[in-house]
Amino acid sequence: MTVKKLRKTLLICAAGALCLAGSACDSEHNVNAGNLVTVSGQVFLSRLNRAGAPDVTVVIEKAEDSSTPSIIPDIIVRTDANGRYEARFTLSYPDGGGVFDITPVFVEQSMRILMVSPENRIYDLGAGFTFQAGKKYNIWDVFLEDFAAPSDSSQAPAL
Repeated sequence: MTVKKLRKTLLICAAGALCLAGSACDSEHNVNAGNLVTVSGQVFLSRLNRAGAPDVTVVIEKAEDSSTPSIIPDIIVRTDANGRYEARFTLSYPDGGGVFDITPVFVEQSMRILMVSPENRIYDLGAGFTFQAGKKYNIWDVFLEDFAAPSDSSQAPAL
């Protein structure tokens, strides 16, 4: 198993455990020397920057103001000391949607991310989008599209 696949698997397991626990995450987090992030007792894998230090943490959190049975989670993005980071991740809904089916994945440059900002402005995020440090971005919808291949509507999440 490659390091990239192991990293992805650990993050998926940690996020799945959080979703099944049904508890929201605190905004506080701690990064230890093993590059693992502890949030409300749950462990997440933090990405590494080129210097080998953690620079972004992706935390899945249930939205407090959702009125729908399938709660669309928030993504909180933690960035490096410079306050900015080019994030490359999204959410997929492999089983058609519901909070328990959410799987965080790292995406390639050919993927598209469609999100809603805290100001409710819709962004179609390409590979170069830069998140601001400490800001919460609400997930509205996510479409995965490989621009090099024919479009497949089955990849779109059922919300």
